[in-house]
Amino acid sequence: MKETKSSSTLAPAIKGRVRASPNIKGKQEGSRKTNPSSQKKRKAARVKRSTPEKKLQIRTQRSKKERCRKELPGMFAKMFLKKLDLVSCIKGMDENNYSQIPGISVTHDNLVWVNHLQNKKEVKLYNSAGELLRSFDLDYYPVFNSCMPNGDLLVTRIHTVGAKPIVELFSREGKTRMLADLSTHTEKLSGIIYQDERIYVIGHSCYKSSILKLDMNGEVEKVFEPKPECITIEHIISQNGQIFALKNDIFSMHLLGSDKISSEAINKVVVDKSYSASASVDNFGNIIIGVHSPGPKIVIIDPRLERKHEIRCDFSERIRSTAVDKQNHLWIGTDDGHLYIAKYLK
Repeated sequence: MKETKSSSTLAPAIKGRVRASPNIKGKQEGSRKTNPSSQKKRKAARVKRSTPEKKLQIRTQRSKKERCRKELPGMFAKMFLKKLDLVSCIKGMDENNYSQIPGISVTHDNLVWVNHLQNKKEVKLYNSAGELLRSFDLDYYPVFNSCMPNGDLLVTRIHTVGAKPIVELFSREGKTRMLADLSTHTEKLSGIIYQDERIYVIGHSCYKSSILKLDMNGEVEKVFEPKPECITIEHIISQNGQIFALKNDIFSMHLLGSDKISSEAINKVVVDKSYSASASVDNFGNIIIGVHSPGPKIVIIDPRLERKHEIRCDFSERIRSTAVDKQNHLWIGTDDGHLYIAKYLK
């Protein structure tokens, strides 16, 4: 009898420890519902605790961004050499018979087209090692050039007395032909570029510059003019799918829009004493341009046009043209007709 009594008295105690009584639960929930002021106090306390933490996080994020802005120029500069590492030099002619190099273009399979003008009027095709593959002797002065997807070359002529604004097409196989005679639209031509099955070429007439958009048959589809102000442009490049016109007196990049050339410069950096017609775009979207004073230098501008880096040169000639091949070698054409192949990346 004693054993049965003890077990019956212990059972409720054990149950009480494990399960909460329904009455107690109701009281707890009721107390929570009936005390909204306490909930507000708890929320306010949490807000007070989190506010300094959030402020600290914001300050930390800002300091990181500011630190990154300060470090970025240094990081950008670390990509490049401080002095060009010359791989090869293809010598021009002697002092009495030199030939400027105003245009260089690279094909999809890493062959290099080079324009020569002055005493010798030629267009040459080299392999990546600088070995001559083909040469075209001309009766006019070739200036700017641009490669087609199949490796053929577009060339504009320098403006001379009686010369027409003609776009020439050079094939890799050795054939040449006139692609377009733009006499009805302009007086002379300068920069040219191919993009998305269209040809864009700069025309000049009556001290005004424009960009003519041609189809693949050489027919003019559209004419773009600078707006809202009139500017003189000389060269044209393509960066990340966008086309930019460059002024001839200072380094100034102007975006080609759907219906006009913006007269407002988009670049945020200034490059003094540069030759805009020497500008090109490398395989990373950087802009490369030659500077001629106090001595020849290569200036690299980042794709956002915010930072620049200068690279010294061993030679003394003025830089007329640049291009980067598929092996990231920089090709440089000079006033004296010398063609340099150099490393510029670390």
